Formats: sequence, C-alpha cells, structure tokens
Amino acid sequence: MDVFAHGLYGGAFSRIIKPKTSFWIAVLFGVLPDVISFGPHFINSFILNGSSFNVPVFNIPSYVNNLYNITHSLILAILLSFTVWRFLPKYKLEFLAWPLHVLFDIPTHTNFYTTPFLWPISNIKIHGISWGQTWFMILNYIAISIIFLVLLKYRRVSWKFLIIPVLVGVVWISLFTLRKPETLNLNLDGKIYILRTAKTPWEKAQGLSKIREAKEYDGMIFYFDPPEQATFWNKNTYLDLELIWINNKQIIGRDELPSITHRGLVTKTSPGKITEVIEIIKQSRIHFTY
Repeated sequence: MDVFAHGLYGGAFSRIIKPKTSFWIAVLFGVLPDVISFGPHFINSFILNGSSFNVPVFNIPSYVNNLYNITHSLILAILLSFTVWRFLPKYKLEFLAWPLHVLFDIPTHTNFYTTPFLWPISNIKIHGISWGQTWFMILNYIAISIIFLVLLKYRRVSWKFLIIPVLVGVVWISLFTLRKPETLNLNLDGKIYILRTAKTPWEKAQGLSKIREAKEYDGMIFYFDPPEQATFWNKNTYLDLELIWINNKQIIGRDELPSITHRGLVTKTSPGKITEVIEIIKQSRIHFTY
C-alpha cells in the first residue's frame, strides 16, 4: 500500500483504540517502515538527479532490500512493539501503526517488493493484488474517508481531519495515475518503434501486464545498471511479446513471451547479464521503415 495511506490508517487506528492518542505520532509510525527502507535511497537519488523526480530505481542498492526485510517483518514489528511498551509506554498504542503497516502490505503487494512478513525465520511471501491499480487506490481512499467520517461522528477526530484523506487521495491518485507514460523512439532492425520507458518502481514492476491493447506505443524498454541476469514472466500479461536481450548496445538473444491466455504461466531468463531488455508487442504498429 502507498505510504500516505499507511499513515492515515495508522492515525485513524490509534483514535479507534483510544480517543486521546497522538494522531500525528501514529501517522509517523505508520509511514516509518517505508521511509526507513526507501528514504535514504530516494534522497541520494534526488540529490544526484538535481530537481528531477525520476529516481533511478534500476540500481537499487542491497541495503534497501535489507532495510525492507527488517522494517516489513511482522515478527520484528511485534518484538519492537514489546520494546516500545516497556521503554516508551506513552506511545505504545501509537506504535501499533507499524505492525498494522506490515499487515496491510501482505495482501497489497505483488511482483515488486512482496512483504517478507516472516523474516528472518522464513522467506515465504504472498503475491497479492497491486495497490497501484487505479481502482484499488480509489476504493482505498474512499474507505479511509469513511473511517474518518465514523471517527468524526463519535468525536474521535475533529472535522478538520476529514479533509486530510480526501485531499491526499485526490492529489496522490491524480499524480500517480494520470501522468502520461514517457516514451522514446528506437531504431531496431531497420524499423522505428515507440517504446514506453520504465523509470519508477511501479512501471518496472508492472511492465506491460494487464494491458490488452496498446494504441500509442509498440513495447517497453527496461534498464539494468549494473548489468544483471534478468527473468521475465507473463503473469497478467495479455499480449504476445518478443523479448530482446541487450548488453552494452549489442543484442545477445531473443525470446518469445506468449500471453498467459495462450500458454499459461511462462518465464524467460536472459542468456547472460544485460543492460537493457526490450519488450516488443507482436503485430504492433511500426511507424517508419528504412
């Protein structure tokens, strides 16, 4: 689930338990698992990229994954809760927003950063639904707003708090879902293809999944820095794709990735380390030929 929803759920949950809890402290604990995991990398990337918000995520350092395991382990969150209850009893109820964050993430992450809720005992993860889908985000913020309405009715929050989920929901959903995908033109085999570029964690995790018809582009290009051996699969992919494996501008292999409706679940692994992979939609529009 997105970090803003986590904070709002955490603040609301604290007021459900007890009216006099600190709403904003609970919000802080609700967002901390994501802030601790991705915050340092985001800040570093933002500084390196000046005023650009296109954070380079293809070279996510290992420490991000390690922090994510720690902060999104339900086992560690429960142990940390006992520590807070012992040494910071004033905020023991507000801290429950942290394990609540982990619980919400278990069914709302798929492909990209599934929740390691049993770490370090087990690597079991659940591939749930993606919180980044527009319909889910809309329903999620409607649910948050309803919760705040109920809290307002029982005088657990003031009317001013009701504005927060509505405003955050409208702005965040608009920024997240209404932006136009970035594209580039690529000359490949004497033909010009329009390719979407994947520059955010969401774009890279989604790829061309859940798309049944592409009218404005011919495929997608992914970047890997440093080079790595990559595996792609066709979960929720309804287009027949050609995979073109590239290392330092040289094509090192090609594969067919059929739609899941034609062949069931299929995975393809690059023949070696790659710097880019291109997904070309079969029978896509070709704009120019030489």
